[in-house]
Amino acid sequence: MIDTVCKAAREGGRILLSHYNNIDSISIDTKQANDFVTSADRASEKAIVEILKENFPDHHIMAEEGEWDNNSSSLQWIIDPLDGTNNYIHSFPVFAISIALEVEKEIVLGVVYDPVKDEMFIAEKGKGAFLNGKKIEASKSGNLKHALVATGFPFKWPEYFDIYMECFSDMFKHISDMRRTGAASLDLCYTSCGRCDAYWELGLSPWDIAAGSIIAKEARAVITDFNGEENHVYSGKVLVANKEIHSSLLEIIKKYFSEG
Repeated sequence: MIDTVCKAAREGGRILLSHYNNIDSISIDTKQANDFVTSADRASEKAIVEILKENFPDHHIMAEEGEWDNNSSSLQWIIDPLDGTNNYIHSFPVFAISIALEVEKEIVLGVVYDPVKDEMFIAEKGKGAFLNGKKIEASKSGNLKHALVATGFPFKWPEYFDIYMECFSDMFKHISDMRRTGAASLDLCYTSCGRCDAYWELGLSPWDIAAGSIIAKEARAVITDFNGEENHVYSGKVLVANKEIHSSLLEIIKKYFSEG
């Protein structure tokens, strides 16, 4: 199954790269304010879904750009064919394909592929997390003042922006620095392999989070929603960090976003 998913991710990546240096060759549509979809997204999704359906015809499909399969299977593929579309449109080299398998509401397998760097992040429940075949783990630094934290702006939810900036400002006083890459799946993976010590964002969709969430878990990171519960995939609010600093960051976030 892992081999099939990696094959699908690489094919999606091949399609994205074939248009990457010739953005004028693709069409760009606006789904909502600040939220775009390109013909490259759709072509990547079509290729990924075709490979998965060929190998797993009875599985349900949830994909960002509309390839939904409404069968009643308890096994569901959650697909983002291009995470980081705005980056891609501007030839900013940070984007990825994200594919996860959910079984009875639990994410059990995840693959995130960065075609620019040719980095394949993989995790399967109980089997660890890997980057290009090498086992990865979250950082072990317990010094919050030295922490490098990734985030994402709520660009689709302007009503949250003011309170987000209050939380951002508060958190910034306690850490070393903040990064905003524009691709949630890679932020989750970068925290999983120790490139960042933590990552937090709100306003996300399941396909942004699903694959990266199990990669983080298998890399021994702590991943929750903003209430400290495990509803991050469907709440759209996620905090992932090494176990040494997660609680401290959650305490800051709860001051602004706790839902009681």
